[in-house]
Amino acid sequence: MSDGTIWIVIAGALVVGELLTLDLTLAMFALAALIGAGVALLGVDLVWQIVAFVVAAGGFGLGLRPVAKRQLQRTPPLLTGADALVGERAMVVERVDGGGGRVKIKGEIWSARSYPTTTVLEAGSEARVLRIDVPPPSSTVSSSDDRGPGAPGDASGCDSADIGPAFNRPASGRPTSRGLTVRGTPWQE
Repeated sequence: MSDGTIWIVIAGALVVGELLTLDLTLAMFALAALIGAGVALLGVDLVWQIVAFVVAAGGFGLGLRPVAKRQLQRTPPLLTGADALVGERAMVVERVDGGGGRVKIKGEIWSARSYPTTTVLEAGSEARVLRIDVPPPSSTVSSSDDRGPGAPGDASGCDSADIGPAFNRPASGRPTSRGLTVRGTPWQE
């Protein structure tokens, strides 16, 4: 059996071991064994084949393995709640402009404002959710007309005066609708 064939058999055994461990260490040794096989095919002496294997194993182990592990362990962020709606499609159910309107997102009706605020979206058009405006959890209803913080013309209890649509709050203080900003043009991929 030639030296090149022995290196290929060793590489195969290391790949099988890697499939059992999934640590990428044996994969780096398998790649180094393939380098050893390549050197053997050039007709170089066994000592130089082993030197090529050791150098390649060190290079792959110290250079390639950390990068590969980092890429494999990277997971996309898990978005939940209102954050998961950003980027979703919204169907306009009531005219939306800079002052407000209503859209349906995943079966729920939300109050909305268009962005830019000069854009008007008519009922039946599609839009994309750009952001969700949620009032701070500590805000309380102090308005006597039962509109609550965030109602048109009321910036109290909001992070900023540009928080978005009206929040209709019942006596419980919980919003019955949530605000969002939708893209000001019909949905485009």
